[in-house]
Amino acid sequence: MQYDELLDEVREALEDGRLEPRQLERLVRRGGRRVSAERPTTSSVLTALGCVVAFAGVALAYATSFRDLGHAAQIVTPFLFPAAAFGCAIRLSRRGRPTWQVELAGAVGYTALMAAIAAAAIPLDARSGYAAIAGFAGAALALVIHTQLRILRLTATAVSVGLFVGTWGAAYHGGIVGSDNTQWLFLAQAGVAGALGVALLARTRDGAAAAFRAASLLAFFACIAGISQAGDWNTISGWHVVLTVVVALTLVGAATLELGGMLLIGDVECLAWLIAVGGLVGRSTGWAAAVVLAGIGLVALGYLTSRIRPNRPSLPSG
Repeated sequence: MQYDELLDEVREALEDGRLEPRQLERLVRRGGRRVSAERPTTSSVLTALGCVVAFAGVALAYATSFRDLGHAAQIVTPFLFPAAAFGCAIRLSRRGRPTWQVELAGAVGYTALMAAIAAAAIPLDARSGYAAIAGFAGAALALVIHTQLRILRLTATAVSVGLFVGTWGAAYHGGIVGSDNTQWLFLAQAGVAGALGVALLARTRDGAAAAFRAASLLAFFACIAGISQAGDWNTISGWHVVLTVVVALTLVGAATLELGGMLLIGDVECLAWLIAVGGLVGRSTGWAAAVVLAGIGLVALGYLTSRIRPNRPSLPSG
């Protein structure tokens, strides 16, 4: 057969470790996806833009009459919007429409879901317990919708947001954290997300990337909350140092793992870092020197590691 030679090469690569089974499996699954990878055209982009604008217009019209609705209607009707968007996304997926159209409809659905949760909180006079229930319910709903859409990036983002809101609401409601120490909750969640990313790295690259993005953003929010809680942005603190490490890890991780989405997050965080340290110019040179020495130490450690351990041949990217 015309593929015998190629199959032999694949078999040899699997046997000598140059190709891992999970990489081949990922390639086969990617080729067998139900939705098309068709690139956006001008007409399709205009159609999608028109649908999103019309959807937003209907939502705005609904918002203007929200206060005139009855109590039960104010609780129930906001969720009609995410239901419509998710229904559209599922229909597009089943009809084999391009991935970007399905993902766009799903993103609109999750955005509408967050707005609906916030709107329903008004008539319910909700507290932190409501945030916990809504967050965990949203994460569970995202997993259910994933069975229909099969877009890991979209699902991972929705689940991350849901778990973040749910754990924050539960911790705040239980008195574990308050307005003065939420940075530690963010930092703990970042650690869990980072550990999950490391665990997923050998199984699913997309899942690991989603976990690393969540870890980076949570750690960034922890640093901003910590600096704000200190009360003076013009005085360096340990959170400035942590922010420096977070930005560096995000940029290095994005480059070494070739995660474009993380690189964009790193760029935004780098801009925020420049703003955060802008008022520190000429102050606290001791902390600044410590950060410089830490960076030099990491460079030296990397050099020594490369000298002690021989470089292993890199595996082909999945």
